[in-house]
Amino acid sequence: MKALFHESNTKSRSPNLHLPPNTILQNINTRVVLHQQRRRNCIDNALGNITVPHFSLASLQFYPVATTRRPPKPPGIESRAAMKIVLAGASGYVGREVLNQAIVHPSISTVVALSRRPLTGPPFDHPKVKVVVVDDFETGYTPQVLEQLQGAVGCCWAIGSKFSDASTTRKVYQGYTLAAATAFSYLARNSASTFRFAHTSGFITVRDQKKSLWVLSDVRKIGGEAEVKLLDFAKANETPFEAVVLRPAGVRAKDAKMLPEWIIGTNYNVRVDELAAVLIDSVVNGVEAGRDTLENAEIVKRGRELLANTAGR
Repeated sequence: MKALFHESNTKSRSPNLHLPPNTILQNINTRVVLHQQRRRNCIDNALGNITVPHFSLASLQFYPVATTRRPPKPPGIESRAAMKIVLAGASGYVGREVLNQAIVHPSISTVVALSRRPLTGPPFDHPKVKVVVVDDFETGYTPQVLEQLQGAVGCCWAIGSKFSDASTTRKVYQGYTLAAATAFSYLARNSASTFRFAHTSGFITVRDQKKSLWVLSDVRKIGGEAEVKLLDFAKANETPFEAVVLRPAGVRAKDAKMLPEWIIGTNYNVRVDELAAVLIDSVVNGVEAGRDTLENAEIVKRGRELLANTAGR
């Protein structure tokens, strides 16, 4: 362009200034075309006609092409990518569905599956999945384990079962949960982003420890106390750590045949894929400001929205 500019300035001082403006403009355009042709020839000789999709190095000029436009990101999925999340309970009914969805989630690059034993075979052998063995979910967060959790931005907690005695129930529901929350808050102490802990509880849990209950009183109160302790821990924590409690009702299979929904409503059952989608979204995108608990009907509604938006994924 420097040579072209110099050439144009030189010609402008020639006696051709008496020519009509249209002729002068045509001459300039001709020189520009010739200059571009010389540049193309030089590049062709040096590189050959190397062509990459949608752009030709030989032509050195942009031109309209027919491209396939990527569909816009659906609501509920941020533009962030390469996120590392933790999953507890990956071998369970809900956890397995969370893992399957997390593997295909565009914003998740790594899923660290916490387990008390090695897990092999599909889907645990997927390149996105890393199984970390924790011998004891209360005391097993050793420096070696924490090192493998570094960089994680959140956890989907899907550990839960039925136990015959209150002491085991308390150990799993409260001891495991709070030990994990403490370990994750330690990871978040120097993090630029907030660590989000999505905890799966149940709709029958009761937080009021003085309430009189006729059925499963101990289990329901222990679960409710675990929720309160987790949320209090998150509020009092000085590190960027957030917690949200999901309280699903009966979890059914994706293709399970149930009574018509207009009879039983959406308060007493949720599909496993709906619950898994909301667990993941609560970690990836968080929940509405000021919210820390999602009841079953909210899980169903949000889960269906997320699944509809990701149907083509």
